[in-house]
Amino acid sequence: LRDAYSPGLYMEHLANLVGRSMKLDSIDRARHLIDLGGGTGNFAKELTKKNLNLNITVVEPYLEETSSLVPDERVAFVKEPAEAFLRQPGPGDGWRKGIDQILCKELVHHFDGDIRSSLFRGMHDNLAPSGDRPSLLIITRPLEVDYPLWDEARRVWRENQP
Repeated sequence: LRDAYSPGLYMEHLANLVGRSMKLDSIDRARHLIDLGGGTGNFAKELTKKNLNLNITVVEPYLEETSSLVPDERVAFVKEPAEAFLRQPGPGDGWRKGIDQILCKELVHHFDGDIRSSLFRGMHDNLAPSGDRPSLLIITRPLEVDYPLWDEARRVWRENQP
């Protein structure tokens, strides 16, 4: 029996939530999703379990070639910061072609406030027409947490949320 607080159950719950929100369970053609700031790609791999037509590019500025990046033909990795969306696509930006959806999971608080609007505009400009599905999903941490923290910890938490 898995522990109720294990990352596996949390990841599974969040993947189900993302799947419903982005309508990943009703894909009838190949779809390209960008997981911006997706780290090692573990969450992306969890999402690909939901539909065989889903291809994900994990865009991560701190990407390093390690043995923890298990090969998966439907999950690709690109070492780029989110700020790549501030520039026009160039010859080495093939990953920016045919983007159907973008996921920003627990990421926007890292965006510099001065460029946040420009980043979202750049993301929008790279998206294919979306039809009836959401094209961008932003998941942030809540301002208030239902967790037994002391008052000072709650204050620090609130101050560090977007």
